Amino acid sequence: MNAIGDILAPECLVLLIGERPGLATAESLSAYMGFQPRRGKTDADRAVISNIHRQGTPPEEAGELIARHLKAILERGGSGVGMGSWNVSI
Repeated sequence: MNAIGDILAPECLVLLIGERPGLATAESLSAYMGFQPRRGKTDADRAVISNIHRQGTPPEEAGELIARHLKAILERGGSGVGMGSWNVSI
């Protein structure tokens, strides 16, 4: 995420990553979101929505949740644990 941010300088970035084999389901995705990802940012600076699959958070619901998180990230000007509690429900 940081390498992409260094090159493209986005305001916010979302990475969709397939889960590694051996977890609950091989069809699961996670969405990692970061505000102004750049060199030096850590996982603590990101938000994540995991368990995106049919038996977890359905993809349609996850899309809505990702959009709400992105809106909140942009409004707050940050993402991750330093942003305090989130109340982003769908």
